[in-house]
Amino acid sequence: MNPTREKVSNSVRSSQLSWAFLPLALLALLVHIGIGSFEWYAPWDVLGEILRGPRDDTVINRIVWNLRLTRGLEAGLVGALLGGVGVTFQAYFRNPLAEPYIVGTSSGAAVGSAIIMVSGLGSGILGVLAMPIAAFIGGLGTLLLVLALSRKRGVTDSQRLLLAGVVLSTLLYSVLSLILLASGESTTRVLQFLLGHFGNARWENVVLLAPTLVLGYIGLFRLSKSLNATMVSSETAITLGVDPSRLRWSVLIWGTILTSICVGTAGVIGFVGLVAPHIARRIVGPDLRRSLSASIAIGMILILLADALAQRGVRGIELPVGVVTAIFGAPTLLYLLRREVTA
Repeated sequence: MNPTREKVSNSVRSSQLSWAFLPLALLALLVHIGIGSFEWYAPWDVLGEILRGPRDDTVINRIVWNLRLTRGLEAGLVGALLGGVGVTFQAYFRNPLAEPYIVGTSSGAAVGSAIIMVSGLGSGILGVLAMPIAAFIGGLGTLLLVLALSRKRGVTDSQRLLLAGVVLSTLLYSVLSLILLASGESTTRVLQFLLGHFGNARWENVVLLAPTLVLGYIGLFRLSKSLNATMVSSETAITLGVDPSRLRWSVLIWGTILTSICVGTAGVIGFVGLVAPHIARRIVGPDLRRSLSASIAIGMILILLADALAQRGVRGIELPVGVVTAIFGAPTLLYLLRREVTA
């Protein structure tokens, strides 16, 4: 077979595979809604009630529209955002262990959100937007501090940036521990938040997350060509006209915005943004133009499955979804990394 034709054929096949995850993600959403925490419904029954709209004339319609659909959409959107940021960070840092929380923005976002929870400011004029806004302010402040600490002679070094992110994350988690100790009656709520939780899902969060995902996908996809060049080498990227400083700021700002909104709505949920990119690249290849959409869909699938297991895994107890993603994410990541090393 002609090598050029074979290359084109593989590229088309990878593109088709990247979008094939979308129907799987929608199926995972229907399964998640059907499982719930107390009554099982078949995916086709769930789909029928969604298409009927909020009639409120049957038990299943009330359960789907008033309880489960909101939670499913919020969980799926958060997973999609984490998957997108994860694959972008791994491409930019050329590090398979990079994830949405690697530069410390999640710790700053968590501190901002925890302060809102403990102080009760979330019930003020900003309402449901208070925590995402506080998370973004905390995440952005942390990012600016990390960038300042990583500069040496006017140049930002990627390795110093990662190290500064780790150090600040450790410091900010100590601050979170102090907030937890001082939170009094809010201790359980803050702890649930720190471990990741969708029990308080609401339509306002979905309305915030949905356009964030659309805008985030557009923003990250526009960076994909430059990031593909960067994955080869920094010299190659510069030769092709990529501005390293502009790319760095674009990647970090987009990552901070998307991660902070996820933390502000659902808490800190690890491993999804770490594992999803590995699965995506193994299936559709490293080209970010394809692996971005695949990682977004896989992130959505992973977090929906994790939240379903969190609700049903232990009888009578709803586990924090962050605990489930850590239990299954850590060995999965070790397996994938081992496969990459031995490949």
